[in-house]
Amino acid sequence: MIIPFLRDDMPGAVTVTLERVDDPAAIGKHPSADGFPCCTAGVDYPGKGYRALFGWVQLVRSTDNSSAGAAFDMDPFYLFEDAVAVRLLRHQSHPV
Repeated sequence: MIIPFLRDDMPGAVTVTLERVDDPAAIGKHPSADGFPCCTAGVDYPGKGYRALFGWVQLVRSTDNSSAGAAFDMDPFYLFEDAVAVRLLRHQSHPV
């Protein structure tokens, strides 16, 4: 899917792909993510510096969210879940 946009009178596009996860390790996820969807988006925009800064928030609807699937919630996004600092913080918060 290609989503064209205009920012500061310059055209750009977001290209989105959705694929089934066949190799969770290749995307940095646990083996339990096998078969899950993987959404990838890339931005093509000629702006420079701060004019080229973009971001988005992914919303998901799932039966294990706070509304039991009746509403959308922010994606439980754990970008650095395997980072040493995060593991140390978890250990301090929940000692074994």
